[in-house]
Amino acid sequence: FELGALLERVNLTDVATPEQALERVKALMVRRYDFFMCSGRECVDYTRFLAGKKKPVWSRAWNVVDNESIARQAEEAGADEEIYRHLRIPAGAPFFLAPNRFLPKKNMSGFLRAVALYREKAKAAGHESVHFILSGKGPLRESIEAGIRESGLDDCVRIVDWIPYHRMPRAFRLSLGLVLPSHFDQWGMTVNEALAAGAPALVSNRCGAHELIRNHVNGFTFDPDDAGHLSDLLLAVGHERALCDHLRRQAAESTRMASLDAGRDLEGDEVQRYWFARALEEIVSAPLAWLKLMGSKALLLVSGRDLPLSYSIELEMSRFTPIL
Repeated sequence: FELGALLERVNLTDVATPEQALERVKALMVRRYDFFMCSGRECVDYTRFLAGKKKPVWSRAWNVVDNESIARQAEEAGADEEIYRHLRIPAGAPFFLAPNRFLPKKNMSGFLRAVALYREKAKAAGHESVHFILSGKGPLRESIEAGIRESGLDDCVRIVDWIPYHRMPRAFRLSLGLVLPSHFDQWGMTVNEALAAGAPALVSNRCGAHELIRNHVNGFTFDPDDAGHLSDLLLAVGHERALCDHLRRQAAESTRMASLDAGRDLEGDEVQRYWFARALEEIVSAPLAWLKLMGSKALLLVSGRDLPLSYSIELEMSRFTPIL
């Protein structure tokens, strides 16, 4: 059918904005279909918003990776020297990894602002800056390189070509974690790959794959427009050894444990349901301890203070890791 025919069915005088008019047109187009395949929970919600709640949606088996294969490759230390040489940093140097296509939606400018703030905070705390590796290609590469020079970040930010795919699991394992600061990503398969390799992930809440992340468990989510928050996360994960080790252990387990229990690789919302069920088991097994934890959180809310990113995780949270 023609778009013109659709527009005749939309009363534009009843639409407040051009964006709402576009949503009306999209809804008319989408409702013609009987079945949908979606990449994650938010995609499901948006599809049902457009097409109606009664339309069948399949969100299984999309956006998954071979967890076992990636975990095996992450253990292969024979190529470490080659990887560090490709990254152009000294062997053993700590680094965050941000593989990207250099496009506007990837928000590299916002990431560089966060790195600049991080470096100021690290210096004030007496820490030596870690490295940040931007791996990839794209039309904005030259402008990103110019931004690095103008910000004086040449000493800690490197732009390199794509890391060979078979080396990515080991690169993730060597890193402090993945950073995905996009303003928009339909999913973000690098999150699946990083977690399977045993690396924490700092993921924008505008990426579909943010539903794989549990704050304080296998990484953190953040607003891509809040450079200050991201800089705090970089500081905590980059310099708090206990926190980083905790996230690293849970990164692989967050997908592996659920998949092992199910006997197959699970997709994002299936992993989420697995951990929700585990959380309920923890609550039932120790309701008083759970109530005490909730009480302490309520007190933090009333006082207007947030939890420190590196507060006594092993002692305070180990029992309730699936909940948070």
